[in-house]
Amino acid sequence: MKKLIFLVAISMAGFPPALGDETDDELEKVDSPVEEITVTADRIQEVEENRLSDIEGAQSILSDYIRAQQATTFADALRKTTSVQVDEDGGNQGSVVIIRGLTGDQVSYRVDGAPQNFNQVRHGGANTVWAEPEMFKSITVIPGVASNVYGNGSLGGVIRVETKDADDLLSREKDLASNLRLGIESNGNGRLSSIESAYRMSDSLAGLVHLLRRVNQSYEDGSGRETLGGATGSEDVNFLGKLNLAINESSAVEFSYRSMQKEYVARGTQSRGTVVSSTDQFTELAETSPTLQYSFNPDNNAWIDLQIRFSTISVERDRRPDGSDVVSNWGSETSYFEIENISSLEHDNGVDQTIRGGFDRTSDDLTTAYLDADGKSVKRDREIWGLYLSDTINLTDRLTAIASVRFDDYSAADISSGAESSNDATTGKVQLLYKPVLDGSLRGLSLYTLYGTGFRAPSVHETFGRGETGVFCSQGRRGFSCNERIPNADLEAETTKSLEIGFRYRLDNVWSDGDQLFVQTGYIDNDVTDFIDSMSLPRGQQTIGNRTYPVNRTTFINVNEAKIDGFEYSLNYSSNTWFAAVTSQSLDGKNVETGLNLKDVSPRSTNVSLGRYFQDGGARVGIDMTSRGSRTVDESSLFNRLSYTVYDVFGSMRFGERYQLQARVENLLDELYTKRYQSLSIDPDSGEMLDLTYYQPGRNIKLTLNIAL
Repeated sequence: MKKLIFLVAISMAGFPPALGDETDDELEKVDSPVEEITVTADRIQEVEENRLSDIEGAQSILSDYIRAQQATTFADALRKTTSVQVDEDGGNQGSVVIIRGLTGDQVSYRVDGAPQNFNQVRHGGANTVWAEPEMFKSITVIPGVASNVYGNGSLGGVIRVETKDADDLLSREKDLASNLRLGIESNGNGRLSSIESAYRMSDSLAGLVHLLRRVNQSYEDGSGRETLGGATGSEDVNFLGKLNLAINESSAVEFSYRSMQKEYVARGTQSRGTVVSSTDQFTELAETSPTLQYSFNPDNNAWIDLQIRFSTISVERDRRPDGSDVVSNWGSETSYFEIENISSLEHDNGVDQTIRGGFDRTSDDLTTAYLDADGKSVKRDREIWGLYLSDTINLTDRLTAIASVRFDDYSAADISSGAESSNDATTGKVQLLYKPVLDGSLRGLSLYTLYGTGFRAPSVHETFGRGETGVFCSQGRRGFSCNERIPNADLEAETTKSLEIGFRYRLDNVWSDGDQLFVQTGYIDNDVTDFIDSMSLPRGQQTIGNRTYPVNRTTFINVNEAKIDGFEYSLNYSSNTWFAAVTSQSLDGKNVETGLNLKDVSPRSTNVSLGRYFQDGGARVGIDMTSRGSRTVDESSLFNRLSYTVYDVFGSMRFGERYQLQARVENLLDELYTKRYQSLSIDPDSGEMLDLTYYQPGRNIKLTLNIAL
């Protein structure tokens, strides 16, 4: 039966649905470890030979933790991560990732190494990423300029996702394993069906196939209202196929193929508190991504640990307004190549040194639904290549230092007009970790500091505008208007200078054998310069027939400066009986020139989890609390963040070695709340005040059954 399941899965691998053991130390660019912390389920686990470094503040979330959360969305998976907040558009239609108040293309989101650059076309929903947490082996968050070895997008940080491979299912005793997960949700009639199967064909070759379907209908918010006229459901089909081949003891190859198709109805659009379009948009999203990786790590040569990766990712999003046959297409084709080598050296004087260097190149072919003067879709090309070098030195048992530098060259071209733009950026960082005490109860205390720079290259939309040439006039919901967008090929990259300072404390066997405690407090001071913002120019005029219309003229320029500062806190305790976790962020962010608050900074956010294990860890119950403070975004009262506090309760139980049942009640008290901005809109025709806020689901009961086949 098990072999039949795998053969069926393999047959699906040969025909991916039209609907749309290598460890992280072999894949990460983060500098070599000092004290590695990995969150798995509700426990802290020390991971050896992992590039996730305590000194960078990176946090890795493993698949068992993700599944323990019964994660439907990216926000569910990252709910207890200190530096990250995730807003949502229409349930699981998409996620907006915010790291320390920075979002969109200020943050780099990568799956199996490949940067997800669909947001470079700069369309409606430009900041959205699409993720299926059930298929992830790990999610690694590298906040702030600690991530600057990745180049573009390191303004806010990097989120790296690694998908599963065969070793995640197989044990040393098993050559064949399958796992079936079935789930339901009460609010929105959600359904999950997932089957993953792995087979070790020989000592050197193993494969995995994972097929997942998730369907959610429109949900009801805390007031019992079907949110946004029903535009909160989606139907997703995800596929993952992966082969791992060990060529010999020193080298290995991995090939993976990932695809996703998502169908949903997007609501009408609005801009700055005013309705632009009330028409529903029927949306189809298709994404495919093959990836090839090669690793070479000879045992007898400390100078060579070579990794080579090539991947492509293709994304197409088609939208058709309700009642129309006209389809608008947005698309991106991203090719990514990376080569990296790590030298791990032990010197005669007792100093350990890790030297990491590499080269990567990203090419984007972008298609927008905007039309040029000839009525054709506007197409753009974008390319960034970079070189980086970092050096980690364990100077003594107490002191570790890291220094790194990266150079990037980026260019863009507008195919229709022939316009071009190019620039470069050099970034670097210095980090120190000091352990004042090596023995006793304070041996787990470490003090850290980091200073570095990061950058975000201008998007093609900011450089070249929407694509129309000259004055563009149209009849919209707000009446007939004429606009002219002036390109600016001289835009500089947004840059940041960041200082971090704080302490971390980890101790084992605190109150009982095997328990673990981890505490961290850090201060962040982040100055962002050369903010790219839209600027209004003096109005022009356009004569049509016998009538002259005013022309609104805008362009993008580097004008603004912003400052983000504040504290982050985290605590994680686990034992054989109890577990508790607290993460909190207290930040402030302002546009220095205008004095206005930055819209993506929530000044107070806290997540608390408390629970207890039973039956030798085979069962558990607990409660989660998530809270955010209110924030006035700007001078308009129509566009602000609202405070909220939401409680979840959860539990799980294993039945033998094969079965596990999980339950979670989200939004236990059925609160009406939103993660995004309060969006009160004035209808320009009637003058009526409309509430177009993306409210989150009301009370929702989740049940998930996991069966090891």
